[in-house]
Amino acid sequence: MKHQHFKLYLLFVLFILYKPCTAQQDWGIGIRAGAPTGVTVKRYFGQSSLEGVVGHAPMWFADHRIEHAARRHGNRYYLGDYRGRSGAISLQLRYLREMNFESDQAPGLALYYGAGLYFRSITYYYDMYDSRHSEMLYNEPFTAFGLGPEAIFGMEYTFEELPFISLFLEASLYVEVLGVFHLEPLFGIGARFNF
Repeated sequence: MKHQHFKLYLLFVLFILYKPCTAQQDWGIGIRAGAPTGVTVKRYFGQSSLEGVVGHAPMWFADHRIEHAARRHGNRYYLGDYRGRSGAISLQLRYLREMNFESDQAPGLALYYGAGLYFRSITYYYDMYDSRHSEMLYNEPFTAFGLGPEAIFGMEYTFEELPFISLFLEASLYVEVLGVFHLEPLFGIGARFNF
């Protein structure tokens, strides 16, 4: 009985939302999985949009910093006991532009490209020892961050029957300028509620 009430409630909510959402949506909020994983908020302006993503930085981000920290000590020391990592936070701010793309087979499909800034921070813990592993030299948390531009390409599919639901898939190339300079591919897949 409770299950039937839930179904009726869900249908009622979808019916109420359907009418206002058949017009063009101005906002979208959703969940993104990948690198990074997080919550996405998108503001649509016709063929352009602004997007912000707050989430969890990929865990391999810390590995670059651990190696870099060891090198910062002049290569005389090496990484001893690895303690762990925490506080992997990421923030993406992006400007996106929809490409002119029409398909009879997939009328709800849109391709987009854009650019933005990507910031991330993580704290990790380790013990540094001298070359004979006899004396501990460093045993404190170290917080590292990275910042740089990001080039994005992706696709978003909006259901004709449910225009307030969209799915997206994207890839991007991140260039870390502040932090340990390197190129890094990123990816994401997710769903968004548009209103």
